[in-house]
Amino acid sequence: MTPQKQFADLSGLRSLPETQVTYKISKHGGSENTEIQVECENTGKHIAFGLKLVLNDTDGNPILPVFWEDNYFSLLPGERRTTKVRYNDDYSSEQILVNGWNFTATIKE
Repeated sequence: MTPQKQFADLSGLRSLPETQVTYKISKHGGSENTEIQVECENTGKHIAFGLKLVLNDTDGNPILPVFWEDNYFSLLPGERRTTKVRYNDDYSSEQILVNGWNFTATIKE
């Protein structure tokens, strides 16, 4: 164990300006190998910090186990990132939640 002399001061994150993130979802496969592709885009003028993607069932419970390509990242203004999640169970309806530090996420039709 390495002793900690001081902790990082992350209080500046509270003053990040608000921005907007849109995301689009496409589902592929069936009950044995389901894959959902999620494309996130920062449509605002500031960094979207700390995007966290979660796969839930319709009751809000996490679907586990799942295998994400990447589900924690940040986006610069105008940046777009596509990631995938794979899992083995077939749910009639899943939901992807996109949460983060300083943005509102809306699904793009």
